Amino acid sequence: MLSATLLAVGVLMLTEAGVFFAARQILRAGTDSALLGMARMEIAPAVNAPGARKAGGAARRQSHAALTLPRGSGYEKFVQIENAQDRVVAQTLNLMQGPPLEQKPIQEARARGGQIVFADVFLGREPLRCVYYPFLDAEGRPLLAIIGVPSQPMRRSLDWLAGLLGLSLLAGGGAAAIGAGRLAERLTRPLTGIARAARSVGEANLSARIPALSPDAEIQDVTTVLNDMLTHLEAAFSAQQALAASQSRFVADASHELRSPLSNLRGTVEVALRRPRSGEEYCDTLRISLTEIERLSRIVADLLTLSRADAGQFRLNLSLCDLSQIAHQAVLAAAARAESAGVFLHLAAGSPLPVRADGDRLREAVDNLLDNALRYAPAQTAIAVTTAQDSEMGCLTVRDAGEGLAEEEHSRVFDRFYRADPSRARQSGGMGLGLAIAKAIAEAHKGQIRVQSSPNAGAAFTICLPVADDPDA
Repeated sequence: MLSATLLAVGVLMLTEAGVFFAARQILRAGTDSALLGMARMEIAPAVNAPGARKAGGAARRQSHAALTLPRGSGYEKFVQIENAQDRVVAQTLNLMQGPPLEQKPIQEARARGGQIVFADVFLGREPLRCVYYPFLDAEGRPLLAIIGVPSQPMRRSLDWLAGLLGLSLLAGGGAAAIGAGRLAERLTRPLTGIARAARSVGEANLSARIPALSPDAEIQDVTTVLNDMLTHLEAAFSAQQALAASQSRFVADASHELRSPLSNLRGTVEVALRRPRSGEEYCDTLRISLTEIERLSRIVADLLTLSRADAGQFRLNLSLCDLSQIAHQAVLAAAARAESAGVFLHLAAGSPLPVRADGDRLREAVDNLLDNALRYAPAQTAIAVTTAQDSEMGCLTVRDAGEGLAEEEHSRVFDRFYRADPSRARQSGGMGLGLAIAKAIAEAHKGQIRVQSSPNAGAAFTICLPVADDPDA
């Protein structure tokens, strides 16, 4: 508020100073114009009059003559005429009877050089505004007329104007202070409310928003920006909390999955070391240990794959691949396992479906979908693998006839270590990472994976990737 008041008063002072100096220049210009008119219309004719010439001649012999000027000009005039030798040849009576006129050598020299010069001089203590006016008398001799009028009227006018401007400055400054105070209060009241509302927002109350506290568009813009910022902060904080919870759950699940094979491996070795064993028994122990080590290796490899995907370091060796051919290869590789489980595999892959992908990674994703289907498909049921083009996407679907998923499980089925039926999956060797890896691979290829399922109606998992723009390249 103080700065606004000072600014308003400063602007008012500069304006009034400009008005004062402009008025002084105008008054001075008017006085100078009147002096110049006197010199041209009154002084030269009065000096060149017959009586004045005689008086001038007497002045050259004895003393200077008295100069009589016309009346009615409204000014008390002070006139002094000097010849080329700087001698006074004529004066008005008020100069003859009063103190001498102040000398201005510089102005006089310039005037004798032919210039008309204006100056402020003193007659005793009385200030005068004078003009130094060079001219020639009737006989052609150069003379210098110094014509002055009192400056007091002009100064009184300026003093009156200065007083008036001072009063207006006081009134304007007071009005500016009051206006600035009210304006500052009007502006700061909503800002204070915004600050109070912003302070109420904390980690536990990120859903709070700043209400509309002013009809001003600028304040509303600030409120909107702050509320948008709070919305982003709330979303980021929620995402961070969800990520922290997910990471905590992931660490716990990973620890659990790793602990099981490690416990089996340790127990097997401890049993084998309790007493001497035959060579065949040691071979059985090593085979069991190798199985658990391979399981550990798979878990570590899958965790490493997912960790790289999270860190954005999932490297792909892209090339032109046929999605139908990859489906055909995956079905051939799973045929023996399906036969041993009593499950039938059906492949419906039509014409080539070119996609630009990492063939090994894409095959890994399809293998994970088939592995998941084989774990949950009942015996004497069929698993169908189909490929088709949907708009600009090439899609591969693996459909089983298992127990299916409830609606609330659709969003969780791709989570790491999630099992729709944990007991069955663990008995069949599932770790709950296959679908998560398949999703990471699909998203790394700028594609997507989705599930369609309902209880007791099986499940269909579909991977969709962008079709290659130029299959002939």
